[in-house]
Amino acid sequence: MRVKSTIFLIALVFALFIMAAIDRDSGRDQKELFSFSEQDALDKWKEKIFKGKVDYTIDIKDSEGFVHGISQQAASGYYYRLRYNPREKPWISWKWKVIKFPDKKRTDIKDPDLDDYGARVYVVFPSGSFLNSKCIEYVWDEFAEEETVESSPYSKNLKIYVVRSGRDEMGQWVYEERNLVDDYKKAFGYNLKLNVGAVAFMTDADSVKDTSEAFFDEIRIGYKKEK
Repeated sequence: MRVKSTIFLIALVFALFIMAAIDRDSGRDQKELFSFSEQDALDKWKEKIFKGKVDYTIDIKDSEGFVHGISQQAASGYYYRLRYNPREKPWISWKWKVIKFPDKKRTDIKDPDLDDYGARVYVVFPSGSFLNSKCIEYVWDEFAEEETVESSPYSKNLKIYVVRSGRDEMGQWVYEERNLVDDYKKAFGYNLKLNVGAVAFMTDADSVKDTSEAFFDEIRIGYKKEK
């Protein structure tokens, strides 16, 4: 499905505006830590299906839990709404593990036919106008060089940011920590003035009609780095 990334961004921003009146006076400047240690950990998240349904489950081992996603030529993801000012608390961190990359053979971020990744984490910055809303899509790709930043093939407002590349750490938990203010400026070329409105994750393999498999855990967003 060639437009799935754009549809994903639209769905996230749409959900934010639908619910804005409910928590206009609450939920600002939130700090959230998602550890997925309970079987119902995804109940507070919203699922968006684009083409087929990725099998997401909560796996618990030795009292520790994590999200396990397996895509069979499918594209779907989970998102969570929250609202806070990233200029005051700019950090996001998470753990992920890729078991299988979609079989792309090569990478070209601007090619919609290759818009599948072993793992993705999204941060959405909604605006009063959809045309001004932005999204950073952090990805773990098999081929693209780390710290590569390109516009999505579907929208210049969605930036694909390669934070992990290759198979050397495949099958291992890898911890990521990013400064949203710095990454936003690098991705878009100007200072971040928008607030965060949602975070999301996905593994998919629908464009290349293959399979992908990944794990996600300990997504933490909206905090200051401890000195």
